[in-house]
Amino acid sequence: MADAPPDKAVALLRLATTATYVDPAVASAALARADALFAGAQVDREVSAEFERRKGLVLLNTGDFAGARAKSGGAVKLLGGLTEMTELAEVSARSDTAIAALLLGDDDTARRYMAYTGAGRLPDGTFDPAVQMKAPDCGGEGGLKPNDMAIIEFSIGDDGTVKMSAPVYAAGGGSVALAFARAALGWSWTPDQVKKLPTFFRYNIRLEMRCSTAFERPSIRDILGSALEAWMSGKHIAVPPVEGSDALALPRQRAALAAVSAKDGAQALSLLPIYYRLLNNSVLPREQKNAMATNALAIADANGVPALPRLAIDMVVRDTARAEWRGGVYVGEVTELLLQPLYAADPEARSAIRLLVADAELHSSRSRARELFRQVADDPALVKNDPMRVGALVRIASMEQQDGDAAAARAAFDQSGLAANQCSIVDSPPRMLRAGGSFPREAQQWGFEGWTQTQFDVSADGRVINARAILSYPPFVFTKAGTETMAGARYTKSYRPDGGLGCGASAERVRFKIAH
Repeated sequence: MADAPPDKAVALLRLATTATYVDPAVASAALARADALFAGAQVDREVSAEFERRKGLVLLNTGDFAGARAKSGGAVKLLGGLTEMTELAEVSARSDTAIAALLLGDDDTARRYMAYTGAGRLPDGTFDPAVQMKAPDCGGEGGLKPNDMAIIEFSIGDDGTVKMSAPVYAAGGGSVALAFARAALGWSWTPDQVKKLPTFFRYNIRLEMRCSTAFERPSIRDILGSALEAWMSGKHIAVPPVEGSDALALPRQRAALAAVSAKDGAQALSLLPIYYRLLNNSVLPREQKNAMATNALAIADANGVPALPRLAIDMVVRDTARAEWRGGVYVGEVTELLLQPLYAADPEARSAIRLLVADAELHSSRSRARELFRQVADDPALVKNDPMRVGALVRIASMEQQDGDAAAARAAFDQSGLAANQCSIVDSPPRMLRAGGSFPREAQQWGFEGWTQTQFDVSADGRVINARAILSYPPFVFTKAGTETMAGARYTKSYRPDGGLGCGASAERVRFKIAH
């Protein structure tokens, strides 16, 4: 339908862009038509470079890595070559060339081109992971497998949302590439993080991704939140659904709070579900979250919210009261909750508080932690399979195992009622004792900094097995080093009757920073 060649060229470029991961043959045909359109015409070098780059991406995702390197390298030359100055188009072309070189086994060329993108080489500070950043689960609509890998490219807006996310390369096919790119749309950065990241570096950021094999293990706080949701549901109070990333949802949640406050008053029960969503929003600043939690607690008290769901709000008030918690101050403040009659009289609430305190005390006072775990395990008001009681018994079993008393460990675990292949439904991740690994020599040579999000299993004896990187920045640079760091880590022992996993799919972030 286009009349002018430039309009035809734009349409063909967009067609190639969208078809690369859906129907590469269509993308190749569109790019060939563009070549015919350009024949004999005077074309800007920037335009020619973008079409060459797109040809490279088609070849990259169809397995022709040598052809991809030639095309993307040609785009780099058209844009002026490897200079110390760079624009966004050059960042993408250089990174494409680096990916192709790496897949060909040419590590030196790959790192050289990657270094000239500026990735991992910010002039001041580092590119921090999002506060809300989750790799997609394996399986799902995309049928993701643990061995699938993709490089995605995205941009972060002023409000901390992901404004654009697109695949670059995927080992596993087009559906894999698109599934990984969609996952990034749910990530969020805080205003402070955005402020610290130079504007140029918020565009065309590239990450290496794999899917997550983690399964849901609710924590004590998850149980508290579920109790609050259940109470609101019983009162026929609708909790707003979670839609999009936290950064995207925050303006809508603020607007809803203002509208309902104006309509029903600042202490209306109808505000509680809105507060609930805001208190669970990862990008809401701490001071604002504390003020909202304090008001929500007043509303809860005015409406007779029971102990366990009330504790969900009360813990947010306490968590956000200070920017930093030193020494045993936090433990002391949470312990004081046991003196409040409402919590002391409720078996689930007092058990939740004891577990929270005991988990915090494990580092400084094992005897006090053991005493609290035992109080929960022996509480006659808890039913046999209460998650708090089960969680306490599993913790006791692990402590006994660490102290060398196998018989006591077995007795505590048997009391929990869990089978040998089950994990406690109240999460108690093992504590890291030490880590191994080293800073990659090549990365240090080129001045790269970055991080990996690793996922791994911890055996009952504290060894790390099945370590894998699920998020890496910059792509490929620290993936191996991050995995090796966690593979050499050691964790506290946990008791399992068969000596198997203490629970799988743990996660740690490994940072690589050069001392300046």
